Amino acid sequence: MKPTLVPEEPMLAKETAIAAGGTLLKLTRQMSVRIGLECLRAMVTNLAEALRADSVLVGEFTSNSVPRVTILAASAESQEATGSFELHRSVWSRIPATGRPVICRNHARARFPSDPLLARLRAEACIAVPLNDLAGKAIGVMTALYRSPVASFRTAKSVLEVFAHRAAAELLHKQEKDRLRKSEERYHAFVSLNEDGMWCIEFERPIPIDLAADEQVELAYRYGYCSECNSAAANYWGLGQSRNIVDRRVTNVFPKAVFRKAFIDLIRSEYRFTTCETDIFMPDGRRHVVLRSHLAIVEDGMLQRVWGITHDITAFRQVQHALDASKQGMIDLLDGIQLLVLVLNPSAEIQFCNSAFTELTDWRFDDLKGKNWFDLLVPAEERAGSQARFAAEVARPGKPVHFESTLMGRGGRRWQVVWDSMALRDEDGQIKIANLGRDVTHEKAYEAHLRQVQKIEGIGRLAGGIAHDFNNLLTVINGYTSQLLAKRSAADPDYRELNEVRNAAEKGTHLTQQLLTFARRRASKLEVLNLNAIVERDGSILRRILEQDIDLVTDLDPSLCPVRADPVEIGQVLLNLAVNARDAMPGRGKLTIATSDATFSAGQASVVPGIPEGKYVQLTVTDTGTGMTQEALDHLFEPFFTTKEPGKGTGLGLSIVYGIVKQSGGHIRVESTPGHGTSFRIFLPCSQD
Repeated sequence: MKPTLVPEEPMLAKETAIAAGGTLLKLTRQMSVRIGLECLRAMVTNLAEALRADSVLVGEFTSNSVPRVTILAASAESQEATGSFELHRSVWSRIPATGRPVICRNHARARFPSDPLLARLRAEACIAVPLNDLAGKAIGVMTALYRSPVASFRTAKSVLEVFAHRAAAELLHKQEKDRLRKSEERYHAFVSLNEDGMWCIEFERPIPIDLAADEQVELAYRYGYCSECNSAAANYWGLGQSRNIVDRRVTNVFPKAVFRKAFIDLIRSEYRFTTCETDIFMPDGRRHVVLRSHLAIVEDGMLQRVWGITHDITAFRQVQHALDASKQGMIDLLDGIQLLVLVLNPSAEIQFCNSAFTELTDWRFDDLKGKNWFDLLVPAEERAGSQARFAAEVARPGKPVHFESTLMGRGGRRWQVVWDSMALRDEDGQIKIANLGRDVTHEKAYEAHLRQVQKIEGIGRLAGGIAHDFNNLLTVINGYTSQLLAKRSAADPDYRELNEVRNAAEKGTHLTQQLLTFARRRASKLEVLNLNAIVERDGSILRRILEQDIDLVTDLDPSLCPVRADPVEIGQVLLNLAVNARDAMPGRGKLTIATSDATFSAGQASVVPGIPEGKYVQLTVTDTGTGMTQEALDHLFEPFFTTKEPGKGTGLGLSIVYGIVKQSGGHIRVESTPGHGTSFRIFLPCSQD
C-alpha cells in the first residue's frame, strides 16, 4: 500500500534549512578532528539536531550468506537501536541493489512491518541515503527517522547527501581495518579442515559486560548467532556440515542449559582467553571429553563476538586414566608398606616419598618435593660422607647399596634408618635413585639401653661381692675396736687413735651398705603407698639440705594412683637427687618435684626404651643447674662415676637411685643440656592392690 503524502509546508522546510545551516559549520569543525566511529557518532548527533530528526543512524551492510545491516552510530535519542539486523526485513533492503535513496514521508511502519528498527523507535517517516564505495556500490546507509509524518525531505536529503561522502570514507576505513583484523582472526583461528571444532558466535546486539551474569546469558542466548563454524564443530553438535550452522541463531543450535554453562565459564574468566575441560555427547550417544577454549572480543565494554575451539581428548584421557590407575596402584602399594620409600634424581632432589616417610618425619610431600635431600634431611656432620656415597651410587646404576644414616625430620628430630638403595633408569632413560628404609631408632636405643643395663649389672655384681667381703672385714675391725675402747678411758694415750679407727670403720660400713643397696643385696620392704605422701613427708628434710638460695617447688597430682615400693628407699631416691641438684646449682636456683600419672602404649616405647605398656606414676625432679654433657649422661649411673671435684662425692648416689628404681620395677630417664639444667623422670608401675 502506497502511503498518502502530507502536503508541502514551505515554512517548515525553510526553518529546517536555516537550522541545518547553523550547525553545518559546527559539525564540519568537529569532524575535522575526529575519525572512525567517533566521527560517525559526532555526525549523527549533530545531524539529528540540525534536521530536527528523532533519530539519525549510520549502518553498515555485511554480505554474509544472509545479508545483514549493523548499526555503527546512533544519535542519543536512539541508543537502544544499536545491533545487527537481517537486511531483507529492513527499510534499506532495496538500497544495495538500486543504490538510490529511500524516502518515506509517512506510514513507514505500515509500509515496512517487518523492520525491527522502525518498530522499536516508533518511526512514521524516514529518509535513507546510501553510503557508496569508490566503485559506487552501497556499503552502508545513513538514515534520519521521525516519529511524525514529514511533508518534505528536500533539505534533509541534501544535507545527508553532503555528509554521506565523509561517512562513506569513514566506513571504508573501518571496513578495511575490519577486513585485516578478520583476515588474521580467520587464518589463525579457523582452519576449515582442522579436526578441532572451530566456531564464532556474534550478536545482533552487542552485550554489555557490566550487566549481571544472568542478564548477559539471556541477551547472548537471545541475540547470538553462529557466524563462523567448521565441519568438526558441526559434527560435534550433530549438525553435519558447517553450512548447516553458519548464520543460525544460537537458540536453534544449543540447548539453553548447555549454552548457559559455557557462557558462565566465559564470564568468570572476565572474557580473557580460557580453556576448560568438559564432556559432550555425540549424536550417537557416546560421551566425549573435550577441551573448550574461548576468546571473547570486547570493544568499549560491549561483547562483540566469541571465538571458540573444541579439541577432543577422549582417547588421551582413556590412556591417561589407564596409566593413572597403574601408577596409583603402585603408589597405594608403596603407601601401604610400613617401610620408608624415597626417590631422588641425580641432583639429590626429592621426587617422591610415601606416607610412612611423611608420617615419621612430620614433613608434607609438597614441602619436600624438589628440595635437596642432603640440605634438608641429612645432619651437617654426616653430609660430606653421604654425598660421596651418593655420587658413587649414581655413577654405578643397577648396583644395590646398603647403609645406615641419620634422618632429620621437621623441627630437627632425628632417627636412625637402615637403607637399601639402587640407582635405576626410568622409561625415558633418566636415572632415579630408589631408597627403601627401615627405622631402627628404637632398636638402637634399646640396644644401647641393654648394653648400659648389662654394664651396670656387671659392675653391681662385682661391687656387691667386694662390698660383702669388705663388710665382713669391717665387722671384725668394728668388733675388736669396740672391745679395746671398752677397756680404756678417754684419758688413755691410745684412746683417740682407736676411736678414729672405729669411726673410719663405721664410714666404711656405711659405704658398703650403699654398695649392697646398689647391688640389690638389701631386702626391700615393699608396700602400697602414695608418692605424694613421701614427697610431703620428706619436704622439710629436703629444704634443710638445700642452700638458702635454692627454692623447692612441688607440683603434686592429687589424683595420683598408688605404687608398690619401699618408702625408705623412695625417700633415699629423693634425698640423693636433691643433693645432686644442690651441687649442680652453686648459686641461685630452683628444684621442682612433680608427680603425675602416665600411660604408655606400644607405639610410645621411644619415650622410655624398654618400658612395657601400662599405667605408671611419673616422679619428675628438675633443677636449673649447670646441666650435663652427653658423655656424662652415658656414664651417669655407673658406680663411682662423678663429675664433682675429688673429695666432693663418692659417685654412688645416682647408682643407688638407679638400683632402687629398678628393684621397684620402674624405669628412669634423664634429660639434660649444658647450661640448661637436668630433669630426672622416674616411672613406677601403678599398683593393682
